[in-house]
Amino acid sequence: MDTDCTTPTPYCNKMTMTCVSCLSNTNCSADGGGIAPYCDTTTDTCVRCLTNDNCPAGTPTCSPTLHVCY
Repeated sequence: MDTDCTTPTPYCNKMTMTCVSCLSNTNCSADGGGIAPYCDTTTDTCVRCLTNDNCPAGTPTCSPTLHVCY
């Protein structure tokens, strides 16, 4: 249950019964200014981008392994 988890992994992944950083993008949107607003559900961590659509025009490509725009 989420009540069993604490920061920085405040959510319970009920499939693995482990505490994680996120389960969906909603869990990341309030992560201290939106620095990592997307949830990588493969690793249950908040990241800067998941696809190129998440990146601004100046850095239009999302690295699939690092999850940063460049």
